[in-house]
Amino acid sequence: MLQFSAYFFLFLLLLTVLFIVLFRVLFVSGIKRDLTREIGEVAGTHIEVDSLGIVFKKDKKKETLRQDLIDDGISALFLDKDKGILRKYGQFEFPSTPRPEDLDEVMKLVDESFRTRKVMDVKLIWNNAAFIAYISPIASGSGQYVGSMIVAKQETALVDITGTILVVFGAIGLIGLLGSFVLGYYITNTAFAATHTLTRVIDGIDLDKLDKTVHIPGHPGDEFVELAAKFNGMIKRLRLMSDKQKEFVANASHELKTPLARALSTLEVMLASPTLDRQELALVRDDLFDINLLIERLLLLSRVHEHELPAGTAGLHRVLDKVTKRLTNEIRERSATINSPAADVRLPLPPEYAEIVMANILGNAVKYSPRGGTITVSVEERQGRIALAVTDTGAGMTKDEQEHMFDRFYRGKQAQRFGKGYGIGLSLVRQICESYGIVPSVVSAPHAGTTATLVYPAV
Repeated sequence: MLQFSAYFFLFLLLLTVLFIVLFRVLFVSGIKRDLTREIGEVAGTHIEVDSLGIVFKKDKKKETLRQDLIDDGISALFLDKDKGILRKYGQFEFPSTPRPEDLDEVMKLVDESFRTRKVMDVKLIWNNAAFIAYISPIASGSGQYVGSMIVAKQETALVDITGTILVVFGAIGLIGLLGSFVLGYYITNTAFAATHTLTRVIDGIDLDKLDKTVHIPGHPGDEFVELAAKFNGMIKRLRLMSDKQKEFVANASHELKTPLARALSTLEVMLASPTLDRQELALVRDDLFDINLLIERLLLLSRVHEHELPAGTAGLHRVLDKVTKRLTNEIRERSATINSPAADVRLPLPPEYAEIVMANILGNAVKYSPRGGTITVSVEERQGRIALAVTDTGAGMTKDEQEHMFDRFYRGKQAQRFGKGYGIGLSLVRQICESYGIVPSVVSAPHAGTTATLVYPAV
């Protein structure tokens, strides 16, 4: 508000200065035009030059030089060739005897005008009054100098008008400054009312209260209305993420609790039994492996988010062999067939991350394929880029599920029907791929299978 008032004051001050400067230039130009015209009239109608000097006469209307000068508001001073004063008109008459210093200065200017034989544009001081004047030498027909003519107008009117302008602009400035202060106070309060509303809403938000929104009335293109819409969108995304995290914590807790409880109960039975059952031990081992895998994925997800990534590349065939061996039990249970590509390309990923990416993609393809289904891994080169695709003949996904399948902790309806999971795998795939410049995409339709593609520059 204060800045607004200060800027307004500076603008008004600048406007005043410009107006006064422009006014003075125009006013002085007008005076000089009048003096130039008057010199021509006097020389043409009121004076003659003979061998004796300057002779004054009336014009055709029988008006004297004094009447003409008074009508035009111009003062005049005429000097002979010896710089003696012949006649004085207007302000030069009062007082009749000029101050010696003023007269000396005038005589110096007259000498300069005579020496250069030019009309001089000067400023004179005559008895403490400032004049805008023209000094013109007067010569006979033979070119002999016979005297000088000085025509002038006093600057008093210019000073008086300038003072009046300053007073008027000063009054306008004070009123405008006060008005700008009041208007600025109103505008700033009105403009920033939205920020106060937003601040109050933000103060009332925490992880357990993400249902608050901000409503700011106004045009949709208004900045604060757009800010409120963006804020509401952010709160909605945070609320969805919070719900997904809560759901994940509940699912993970349940999934961790089940193998832990099963492992503990099995160990208690084994401790009570005189003999150890190796099959029971295998079940305990599998449950502990599941717990360890979940923890490893959570830790890896955190490291990928922090961009703590190693460099390296991996061969596709070697990665597929390792992943296929890891998925042996799942492949056998689903009686699935995996077709590998003939061409061996390199992935722009270190081996451990390449295995994570392919394990998640192939694992999902096996999990969601029908019994006896076929999973095909294909490679295609497209203008210096590699497109690695994994196609299955499974249940497929809806459009909504495709849009959210890479979201962290998201599990679609199809995924929930096909067994346990945490919604971490594909989120991990996306983060790894994006960190290494790989573009993941999915094409799918319900009951029509799914094709997951990874596109990256050829290594």
